[in-house]
Amino acid sequence: MNPIKTLVKENKLPQNLRTKPCAIIMGRTGVGKTTLVNKICGTNYKAGAGSGSITRLLYVHDVNYGQKPFSVIDTPGTNSKCETYKHAFLLREALTSKPLHTIFIIIKYDCRFDTMLETYLEQQEPVYNYDNKIVVMISHWDNSKEPEKDFPQICELFEECCSNIICYSEKSLETNIANLMYACISNMTAKNTQRRIFS
Repeated sequence: MNPIKTLVKENKLPQNLRTKPCAIIMGRTGVGKTTLVNKICGTNYKAGAGSGSITRLLYVHDVNYGQKPFSVIDTPGTNSKCETYKHAFLLREALTSKPLHTIFIIIKYDCRFDTMLETYLEQQEPVYNYDNKIVVMISHWDNSKEPEKDFPQICELFEECCSNIICYSEKSLETNIANLMYACISNMTAKNTQRRIFS
């Protein structure tokens, strides 16, 4: 199995940080949040097909791949129909429990690019005050039939919405994904989002 090339809008140079940075991963149910965490952290949490969100608790995970250490928090699906209050509470806890460098919003690849933009705007709503900390990660990138052609079009569509875009798939190399995520994280300043989130 050949690895799928991971693409990034802005290839930033990773910065050396004094402490281990932390980011959260959020997105709709079924876009691959837990699958991504399993991939880069070496965990084995339940993920995949089914109804509703599989993620029921919050964990801070250390990333085991890449050149620099960082942590991520997996969150329940933002559109889960069951345990809605609990999932909203967990998302708020993830966003406010500690200073965060980056908010990674996972969006599943769709050949209708406008659909991805609509999904992003929906996901971005609870954290709109921190749009400068958001990085869009487009999962299932192997579903693109013309990735080299699609990528610049997607970047142009998202131009005014987010600072960076990473496209990846389950076939992408763990180290590449982790390094690109760290480069984004290390170029953002950690802030406690407790006071302004969900305002």
